[in-house]
Amino acid sequence: MKNLINSKPNLPRDKVHGYDDSSENGKKVKRVEREIRSIEVAVGVAVSTFAIGKEIRGEIIEDIIVHNGVFKLYNRKDELITEVNYPVLRVKYRYDGGGVSA
Repeated sequence: MKNLINSKPNLPRDKVHGYDDSSENGKKVKRVEREIRSIEVAVGVAVSTFAIGKEIRGEIIEDIIVHNGVFKLYNRKDELITEVNYPVLRVKYRYDGGGVSA
C-alpha cells in the first residue's frame, strides 16, 4: 500500500493562459500547459539548482510541483523526496510546444 503522507497530491498541473474553446469576457482563450523543469534557490550565499533528472539524496528527481507555495520534489514512484524551504530565485518551465522559459 502506498504511503499517502509522502505521495504526490492529485492536483492539476500548473497552467498558463493562451487561446481555447472557453470564453473569457467574450474572447476565446487557449490554455497552454507548462511543466516545471528546474528551480534555483538561495542556500546561504550559494545558489543551488534542482532539476528534472538530477539526483538528490540518492534519488532522481522525476517531477517538481508547487502546492500551497511550497516546491516539492518527487521520484519516479511519485514519492516525496523533499520539500524546498529556501527562497526560490528562478523557475524554468517547459511548455506544451517544447520550449523552455524562465
